[in-house]
Amino acid sequence: MVRSNKSKTADRIGKGKVTPMQVAYLVDRYLCDNRFLETRSLFRSEASSLISKSPIREVPYSLIPLDDILNEYISLKEQKVAVDQEKVRLDQEKT
Repeated sequence: MVRSNKSKTADRIGKGKVTPMQVAYLVDRYLCDNRFLETRSLFRSEASSLISKSPIREVPYSLIPLDDILNEYISLKEQKVAVDQEKVRLDQEKT
């Protein structure tokens, strides 16, 4: 089953600084690092329009790996939830 991301993408346009080409490189590096060679080959074929626009043909190893980015994102979201809960608790104490 294929999910459409059109509505989500339209909602996020202009709100971030990550380009589709950068996402393609992150995914490509993830597939390479985890030895998903057949999937990587297929991905590179399907994402060739993004990858071919870049003067760099290989994934820059200076990029933070996708799993590290996701782990940091989850940690930040957990911290935000904790801070928000603490704010609510403090507001309730005031009243």
